[in-house]
Amino acid sequence: MTSLTSNTITSSLSIEVLPEELLILIFSDLNWKDIINVKKTCKLFFTIIESNLRRLQKPKLQKLLINSTIESDTRCKISFIFKYNETKEITIIIYNNDFKKNTEKFYDVGYLFKRMDLSDLYIITISSIGNTILFDILNHYFPSSIKVEQINIKIKNCPVFRGFTKFIEKINHLYILNIEHLCFGNQKIPSNYTFPKFNGLEEFNIKECSKTKFFNAKMLEKVLKTSPAINQLGIFTERNNLEYTVINTIRQKQNSKHSDNCNEDYYAIALPNRNVTNTLDGLKKYYKNRSVTFDEDLRFHGSVYISTECNSCEKVNYIHFIYLNTERFCEECC
Repeated sequence: MTSLTSNTITSSLSIEVLPEELLILIFSDLNWKDIINVKKTCKLFFTIIESNLRRLQKPKLQKLLINSTIESDTRCKISFIFKYNETKEITIIIYNNDFKKNTEKFYDVGYLFKRMDLSDLYIITISSIGNTILFDILNHYFPSSIKVEQINIKIKNCPVFRGFTKFIEKINHLYILNIEHLCFGNQKIPSNYTFPKFNGLEEFNIKECSKTKFFNAKMLEKVLKTSPAINQLGIFTERNNLEYTVINTIRQKQNSKHSDNCNEDYYAIALPNRNVTNTLDGLKKYYKNRSVTFDEDLRFHGSVYISTECNSCEKVNYIHFIYLNTERFCEECC
């Protein structure tokens, strides 16, 4: 099909009398730059294109960077950076007074979300200090079942638990989740919240403020059980004895998925520093005679290395607990 431009369309007036459905079919073959030019040719084309954006080609959004900061007790500043088509980017800055959640008035942000292809994002990075309505905006404009390769989130003293979880539940496919810092301030958090299933998840990292008791053993268990490809976790929380949850869940997963050709999986789990010798001795005592083997040498290198054998065959899964000094991850918060 011959590519149409604004010049070819305006030079052929007869195209204006074609049925709307046929015009939409013609416009759907144009790239998004030509569509912008066609909109400028006449009111009819503008109306048809604006009314049928979901059926036309759009620029593909690749990176979305959002930063929210407090300017006063009643005012926040939110910047949105839209990176698309490899080298293009648009920055929009909005100000919100009294944290009013009337997202409709942020026309420029909504305009871009509606006019970009959000089907296969590469990175979403969110940083927020203090109260914000950024999640209300995202939840208003983002569709459900989003596919993203990587999400980075840093939230400090930010009472947005409900908006945060509603946004997370829109994510359907995700490879890497980095929650670099999580603090909901004094907001009350349910003790048994779990993330939704993320198809394709390979890496999961979370660091929470001591005031925010968000992470829990049930959450860890679900992440491990529902993520066949996961092999790397970093969990920096004040909760203890997570090693038992990891080992028990991986053993259940290992035995329940047994086949004639079991895979040998490797898991690297980073946790806050603790007395490795005491931790290893406790694990050895608890898992005595349970097809769990411990590498004694690595206790002197700040690690606990475990191999666990499938009950139905001799294939082994390997679990490497790595203990890191939390000082290097600490940040000022609430």
